[in-house]
Amino acid sequence: KNVAMCDLVAAWNVDKFYDAWMCDTDGVPTSDVCSWQQVSCDGGVVSSIGGFNADNFMYGSIPSSIGELTGLTYFNISDMYLYNPDTIPTTIGSLVNLQVFAFAGVSASSPLPTSMGLLSRLQVLDLSENYMKDQLPTFIGELVSLQVLDISDNYFTGSFPTEIGLMSSLQVLEMIDVRYIYGTIPTSIGQLGTLQVLNLNDNDFSGPIPTSIGQMSSLEMIDLYFSFYMSGSIQTSICSLYRLTYLDISKSYKIGGQLPSCIGDMSSLQVMNLESIKTTGSIPTSLGQMSSLKVLDLSRAYSMSGSIPTSIGMLNKLIYLDLAYNDFIGELPSSMGNMISLQTMNLSYNRFSGSLPSSLGMMVNLDTL
Repeated sequence: KNVAMCDLVAAWNVDKFYDAWMCDTDGVPTSDVCSWQQVSCDGGVVSSIGGFNADNFMYGSIPSSIGELTGLTYFNISDMYLYNPDTIPTTIGSLVNLQVFAFAGVSASSPLPTSMGLLSRLQVLDLSENYMKDQLPTFIGELVSLQVLDISDNYFTGSFPTEIGLMSSLQVLEMIDVRYIYGTIPTSIGQLGTLQVLNLNDNDFSGPIPTSIGQMSSLEMIDLYFSFYMSGSIQTSICSLYRLTYLDISKSYKIGGQLPSCIGDMSSLQVMNLESIKTTGSIPTSLGQMSSLKVLDLSRAYSMSGSIPTSIGMLNKLIYLDLAYNDFIGELPSSMGNMISLQTMNLSYNRFSGSLPSSLGMMVNLDTL
């Protein structure tokens, strides 16, 4: 324990910001390491390191002796600048009790060591905001206890490993702005029955949204914003996601087709943003069954048509409605006056006819029309 902690003192400039982190010339701590700032112990064994002030410019490398801290459950060195080419030593696999490994914004670029697959108790892995390249390793499927995986803002390449489906405990998958992973989203993603957040915002995936996504019964959020190369239609299987509260497929220009009539089954949905996708046809009457909906954006599809269904008036929790830049026709239904929570409504650049229904005067919260 003492050797490994003194190796950290030697490898980092931590002693400039935390005065307790001191070792003598023989590599012996000058005080009990359990009393060092940002260090916690359990039964005299180091169990937690990290959570350093991000305003401090800390830098260094991770010494291979880190593997001797086998009692470590929490290791957070986010926002530290690491300059060692082999950023994560292979001995990391010896930390068999590790539950949280936060490694965000450390300028890491080297591949992940395969020994990380031995971290069977790992629950949180945050690798975001780095320069990591190469393929996302298949050993991620061996991290069966992992609940949160964040690889956002990196340069991983290749296809997404099908082994993702083996991560049976995963609850949050964040892959924002990972622009060099290509190919289709593997159908094995449907095996993630515990996943609650799927954030693939700004990606280079291609092909359709897999139908297997309908098997992910715990999903509460899907963000596929700016999925530029994805195509196909919104599958009916998505209607099975009864817990879904947030759906954003906006600016995914090649995704389109008619909205499935079963969309009304998604009664927990609060945000549905389909702006600038190729949605066609009319608005399903079942829309009125989406009793939790607060934000609805179907704008800039340019090809949605038909009249606005009277059932839209049942959306009495709706705050934001944007149907602009489409081909809707006919008169506005008087039932829209029942949308008493509405604050913003944009119906511009359509082919509506007739006069505004007087019932719109009931929209006492409307401030933008």
